[in-house]
Amino acid sequence: MRVFELPEAERVVVGAVGPPGQRVFYIQARQGLRLVTMKVEKAHVAELSARLALLLADVPGVDPSPAGDESLETPVEADFVVGTLSISFDEVSRRVLLVAEELTGEGEAGVVARIGATFDQIAALARRGAELV
Repeated sequence: MRVFELPEAERVVVGAVGPPGQRVFYIQARQGLRLVTMKVEKAHVAELSARLALLLADVPGVDPSPAGDESLETPVEADFVVGTLSISFDEVSRRVLLVAEELTGEGEAGVVARIGATFDQIAALARRGAELV
């Protein structure tokens, strides 16, 4: 099994490539020289954005404005196609862990990405994801 570990991602973005109706959605994260690009469904982006916004709604001091460029890094080439996404929330460290698992056949071990991001990064991701869908 291949694992991408980015416990303190400097950049986490969501984006789409292609014209409306034919867009392909991606989540990308970078920590240092390590970049992971994950192909996701529009429904993943919609659900993730809604859940993240709900999680952070009552957290004081969260800034959803972009911290910089929110575009996908090019060339956009997916490392894997996401089957499931999960999130965990740590109010003490003010970080969210996003875990993406590859879409595989039943019983097969696939690629996993574990991405740690700040509340502000996650709030910006949720805002951008909602705009895209």
